[in-house]
Amino acid sequence: MRELMAITPQTVKNPVRFARILAVLALVLILAGTATAAKDKPFGVIDSQRIVEEYDAARDAQEQYERFIRDLEKEIADRERDLTRMMEDIESQKMLLGEAALQA
Repeated sequence: MRELMAITPQTVKNPVRFARILAVLALVLILAGTATAAKDKPFGVIDSQRIVEEYDAARDAQEQYERFIRDLEKEIADRERDLTRMMEDIESQKMLLGEAALQA
């Protein structure tokens, strides 16, 4: 009967080839394990575009979101307009009153 020989770096003639074989073997074992684990778990795809198009609640949520964004953009524009007006007022007062009056 033939004896089993321990595989060590000293007994391997081409260590680079041996390392590649081990890497491929490890990859095969990992993929086999994930394939069997995947059989037990359901797999599905969510079509978010279809949800938005077909369901009223999703459509309503999208409209609410768009309305919310429009309101925020309007509020930002109003505030920018107010700030610009205030800056113009300060500049005109600076010319009329001078720096000392603005500091007070």
